[in-house]
Amino acid sequence: MADLEQVAEEAGPRNRACDLCFSKKIKCDRDDPCANCVAASAPCLRRRPRRRVKNTAEPIQRRFQTAAYLPNWRRSQSPRAPSITSNPATASARLQTAPEPTRDLSTEPQSQKTPVSQHGRQSTSSSSTERGPATVQAQHHIQTELQSRAGLDESKRQVLESALAFATNNTLPALAIDPEGYASEPTDLSDESPRKEAGLCFILDMGSVISPKTFEKQGLDLIEKKVSGATYLHYTVNVNFLAWIYLGATNSEPGTLMHAHLLTRQQQYEKNILIALHRIGVLDPPSMSLFQALLSGTMYMLLSGKLEKCWQLSTAACRTCMALGGPQLISSPSDKFGSEEARYGLSLCYMFDKALALSMNRTACLPDMNLDTTDLLGPDPAKPHTYLLHVYLRLAEIQNEIVHGSRERSNSKDMLSRVQCMQQEMWKIKETIREFRNTQLQSKDSYLRGEWMGVDFAYHSVMTSVVKLHPYLAEDVGLHQQLLGFARTSLSSLNDMLLHAKTLTDIHNFRVSVSWLVLFYPLYPFFVLFTHAVSVSSVQDYQLLANVTNGLREFSGQNSALMGVQKLFEGFMALYIKRRTGGNTVHSKRG
Repeated sequence: MADLEQVAEEAGPRNRACDLCFSKKIKCDRDDPCANCVAASAPCLRRRPRRRVKNTAEPIQRRFQTAAYLPNWRRSQSPRAPSITSNPATASARLQTAPEPTRDLSTEPQSQKTPVSQHGRQSTSSSSTERGPATVQAQHHIQTELQSRAGLDESKRQVLESALAFATNNTLPALAIDPEGYASEPTDLSDESPRKEAGLCFILDMGSVISPKTFEKQGLDLIEKKVSGATYLHYTVNVNFLAWIYLGATNSEPGTLMHAHLLTRQQQYEKNILIALHRIGVLDPPSMSLFQALLSGTMYMLLSGKLEKCWQLSTAACRTCMALGGPQLISSPSDKFGSEEARYGLSLCYMFDKALALSMNRTACLPDMNLDTTDLLGPDPAKPHTYLLHVYLRLAEIQNEIVHGSRERSNSKDMLSRVQCMQQEMWKIKETIREFRNTQLQSKDSYLRGEWMGVDFAYHSVMTSVVKLHPYLAEDVGLHQQLLGFARTSLSSLNDMLLHAKTLTDIHNFRVSVSWLVLFYPLYPFFVLFTHAVSVSSVQDYQLLANVTNGLREFSGQNSALMGVQKLFEGFMALYIKRRTGGNTVHSKRG
């Protein structure tokens, strides 16, 4: 089974049409009736027998015999090769007698008898581990430092080389999905619960890819079994994700029966999301429900720490978005709710594409689009989250420029001009941040003040990445100090955010914000200060790194990717402490 990115690139129309009209490009599975036709609600008219499979045993046997006479063939093969070639008849017989795996769909629930065909399913990762973005960023920065600092002291160079080796071996467990499972019926679908806490409001508004009206419609359609096939899977992801994030944001006393019940329900919703995402077909005809399901899946994978799957689903969402018209998507819906959903969906899609491309060192999937961020997602006083999303959307435009700038081979003059343009735009964004956070609600609510600390972290994190692109950074001491200043401000803002969270009554909601901010935006500030602290033995920088590392420990929780970031930081700090206790003396308080 291919990965999402490979599956999305396959040409679906090359499949023959099962109903002979060639209007529905359906791959026939030769059952009676064809399960794929049933899933697509198409009349199955083909009644031809299975094609005769060409006997491939004889050609394979001839190849084995020919290979046996090649000079020095045995010495160039692995130890298992002689046992394979010594008896080609056994190998060919094994090919002939191997039974074709079959699956009894009758044992599955009625609503899941017709999942999408194999060519359109997502696949679980074949690897048991994956690398997080922090690991990629650490490797990139430390390698650059080692190459640019030829005169670095040998003991300090050994610390950086040890840190590079530690980052290389730092992996995360890959996502495991039970393909034989099935999604249960969604319950607890009411979205009319009171939202008294600003944190609960913020989390639900941020995570609501679909509007309350659409949520109610899709939930009832699932309960009353009005949908089937691909639409059933799309609705399952959307509804269960919103229910999952709501229960995660609902406060309950740990150890109580209610807490145990909510945890069980949340785990069931999580299982439903995973199974539906595993069966969803990214080659289905583009639709708004498919687009929303892919975005919901992207957000779920980010919040649960599965970043490789997050990237794959984000890529599929981008391609679906462009198939639906891209920027024209926001002008096509006729009703108000559809227009709001389209605007928010396009905003999320753009943010995910640019942020993940920068943090995971990938190429952006969406083409360059001239988006009017104010028209797309302007600030709404009735919805506090729109102020922050507007800033994040503008930061995504800068992230897109950084991705292009880091991959293009341009001369120093062109790169300098690009960096200066990005800095000017960042200064405008800073003025917008100052204006937004001084509004009455944003400045008075304790929870939202913490969110704006997260905005400061994101802003200076992106600014650090901008300065790293400067063509004269290695030669100009002033530029290097500017880079260190942005890195310190970014980590100080993150540390303030972690400390502020301990004063909140709804800290369980704040964990969501900490998770996605740390995973969504570059962590170059940490690695910039780490290499600087190793080089000049800066006590204050070391203390800031230690505070952030210790603060993240309380928020890692069940998020494997955030836990991986925290353990990566701990490993780096252990290497620094080992060097200090090895006889080296701290010389300065600030490099």
